[in-house]
Amino acid sequence: MCVFFFIYMILFTLSIPGCSGGDVEKLLSNDFSDKKPQEISQRKIKTTLTPKDSVFLVDSYGIMNSQGMIAMDSEHFYISDFPALKLFIVDKQTLELADTLSIQEGRGPGEVQRISNYSVSQDYIVISDESLGKIQIWDKKKELVNEFLMENIFPFRVNLWNDGTLTVQSPRSADKGFIFYTLDQDGMLLNSFGDVSGEEYNPIRFSGQNIIDGEYYYFAGYSEHVLAKWDKDGDLQYSVTTIDAFPGEANLASFDGGGGQRTFQFVPHAFFSAIDISIYRDYWIVVHRGDWDEEPYQQFLDIYNKHTGQYKASIQLPQMAGQIEVDDQHIYALQRLDGEEMYLVIYENNLEKFLPISP
Repeated sequence: MCVFFFIYMILFTLSIPGCSGGDVEKLLSNDFSDKKPQEISQRKIKTTLTPKDSVFLVDSYGIMNSQGMIAMDSEHFYISDFPALKLFIVDKQTLELADTLSIQEGRGPGEVQRISNYSVSQDYIVISDESLGKIQIWDKKKELVNEFLMENIFPFRVNLWNDGTLTVQSPRSADKGFIFYTLDQDGMLLNSFGDVSGEEYNPIRFSGQNIIDGEYYYFAGYSEHVLAKWDKDGDLQYSVTTIDAFPGEANLASFDGGGGQRTFQFVPHAFFSAIDISIYRDYWIVVHRGDWDEEPYQQFLDIYNKHTGQYKASIQLPQMAGQIEVDDQHIYALQRLDGEEMYLVIYENNLEKFLPISP
């Protein structure tokens, strides 16, 4: 049985210097205390995906430990090798290795201690190191465009907007009142959103998956079963529960750490939700954790309407998957086959055949 522990130290909520009346309104607009529940409480499984092709990451690319992380632009996949501090760049058409981006290990200029997360656009690759609070921005020629350190913001995840600005998720910065921060490529803070002040429990305070699609930012909770959508200004468009409708508070246990601090950790038998998410046309695709205690193992792609967050249907995955990417032709998944070996698995994209989206 797999046990997941994520521990965050939650300090007393601090006031944010320089808050204006507009900031107060934004705090209120990001209140998650009244998120709308889903009307559908059980999955409608339309089909089970059948692999079209697969590539063994070790033999084909020399990737020893990808940790299930993948990103995609119009021409390439970007798959990380965690201990080697490398991104392997794979041609989407031929599935051949096209290039690698190697980063020096360390704490100095041009260096990182780990690749916590990364994102790609047509022009840039952005890499975050949560331990250092560092962001690196690379162009597609593998030139380091810029890097910067963020004071008291620790980039757990990072996503790129079309204009080159970026938004980071920093659960460890919950004491500042927010967990999402949008910055320009020089590291200047443009806005903060995702209010986590007030109650100690908040459904977006802890881990989750994020994606940017057009002018909107999407969040799917991992331990908290919530879906949320903001616009680029940080105004909340909606928040709904996932179809599991499991209370996220039941996933957490808190301990008095002394000195006014409390420690929160996920309990061993917690119910988890989103491992990864992808946006394809009107679909918001959530890779559900599945029930690892059941035999045979079952994992799903749960499909929601990205405009409303309404659940539509599900597709079953034949093997345990990590992250996914989707284009017009295929669904690409990093999956563990043959026990613990990681593969890039390619499926036909037949979503619109099984899942017509209605307004």
